[in-house]
Amino acid sequence: MRKHSLRCSWPLLRFALVVCGFTIAIALPLRGLVVPLQAVLPPPPRPLKPASPPDKDSVLSGTRQVSGITIAPDGAVWVATSGGVLRRGKDGVWQKFTRLDGLPAHEVRSIRINGSEIVAVTPHGEAIWRDEKWAAQPVAASTNDQADIGSTAVTWRGTIYRAALAGLRVGTEASSPLIPLPPSKGTHISALLPHGDQLWAALFGDGLWSFDGKSWQSVAIDLPEQAREITALGSNDKTLWVGTRRNGLWKNDGKKWTQYLQPDEPFDHNAQALINYRGVLLMSTLEDGLAARTGDGWKHFTDDVTPNLSLSSNAPRQMVEFKGNLYARHGGGKIDRFDGAVWTRAVFPFLPRKKALALAADNQRLCVAQWGGWSEWDGKVWKHYLNLPQLQGLPIVTVYPNGSTLWIGTQSRGVGEFDYTTNKLRWHDERHGLPDDWITCLAHTGSTLYAGTFVGGLTWWDGRKWTTAPQLKGENVTALEPDGAGGLFIATRNGVWHRSPQAVLQRLNDDVKFLDTEAQALCKVPEGLWIGARTGLFFVANPTLREP
Repeated sequence: MRKHSLRCSWPLLRFALVVCGFTIAIALPLRGLVVPLQAVLPPPPRPLKPASPPDKDSVLSGTRQVSGITIAPDGAVWVATSGGVLRRGKDGVWQKFTRLDGLPAHEVRSIRINGSEIVAVTPHGEAIWRDEKWAAQPVAASTNDQADIGSTAVTWRGTIYRAALAGLRVGTEASSPLIPLPPSKGTHISALLPHGDQLWAALFGDGLWSFDGKSWQSVAIDLPEQAREITALGSNDKTLWVGTRRNGLWKNDGKKWTQYLQPDEPFDHNAQALINYRGVLLMSTLEDGLAARTGDGWKHFTDDVTPNLSLSSNAPRQMVEFKGNLYARHGGGKIDRFDGAVWTRAVFPFLPRKKALALAADNQRLCVAQWGGWSEWDGKVWKHYLNLPQLQGLPIVTVYPNGSTLWIGTQSRGVGEFDYTTNKLRWHDERHGLPDDWITCLAHTGSTLYAGTFVGGLTWWDGRKWTTAPQLKGENVTALEPDGAGGLFIATRNGVWHRSPQAVLQRLNDDVKFLDTEAQALCKVPEGLWIGARTGLFFVANPTLREP
């Protein structure tokens, strides 16, 4: 095989290296330089390796956001996170606890010691670690003076010190004396820790400061840059523990810093959309890009500058597959394309109205909703439907192609039914039986069109009339997913429902206790159902789904 090489002058070579993501400071002859191509071009990304779904009910959450740290008398380190509780035993072995283990919620606000027990505080009540298991407790007034003292309020020298926006309050009253903030570039005091005869304070975005009762001093501890957004502090013996907003837990043993990130976790779990693409589950998050569950573990895609692997933003909102490629729509309106290995950003900059509001696809066309209409692409040619008078000025939330009809969900006008054969648009709204004119999602099974609404629950069109499910009256429907057998899964802010082909509605959360209620995304695979919530990613295996 012939070996290719690149012959160029130094200015041209320097440009090629920078474009490919390399920075090389080196003196070279200006002309006549021969460089092998493989020295200039990085290897192309490999296609993502497919991953089989779990073989049992599972919870997958991220624990990079730390909200509290406490050290037990036996030396165990307990960590409260937005994805559950972590425990590090004296032997250095980590354990992770989620709703599957009995926690009432994944968002653990704080964690404390109460006698011989560990208490985790969540929005849905407390959980007590007793006899090597969690026991959920109803919310009740505590008799422990330390019960409500979190990482921004501590007792030091017999007095309670509380973090305030302008500094440090001495006492519990709003009028308590205020100690001004130290001369720090940090935004506020985000954690407090009694440390010997000093009170240590974390200044968010900066580092650690110590207070001796009279003045502030910066703590020279060589805190890593990635650990400066501090949210929690803890210590035992000569070991300092630091929790961060998105970079997990750090330990300083007096010699070096060590970061602890749990294996096989998504970077974040606030799921906005889910799709199974080529055997890989992709999850878009609120503000942390895309997480991909692959056969090589979790991969993370963001808006960084990595060639072929970066997104247009960290806020992808919707994903569809069309002609073998994945298309991701971002909150800002751009659309990226993914072929299984390489991301191409902003692939449709020429759309007439620029900002994409919704995506949908079938075997023939990719539909891109824009303000006041939509555009369609068959893979070669674009057609635009942007001049229908009835759609002008309307925000389109969702579209659904179904043969010769395109169903259009709007924020204020209900459902539009566009007939391609006649080019006519028919409206369905509250005057025709819809419970709410704000449509959030659309799906089709058999001969029935389903529409989720913002505050009207689930409704469906059988070709003659609209019918609303009384069990879901007033619910905010966030996602719809056909079950592959003529039924439908319905995600709401109050749990996940299933409507059978026999029109029987059942709330999954009533039987599947580890599910959280605030569901936002659904993805059915042959092995079960993926459920994306604000507080975690859940997998319900088929045996559980089939249980009465």
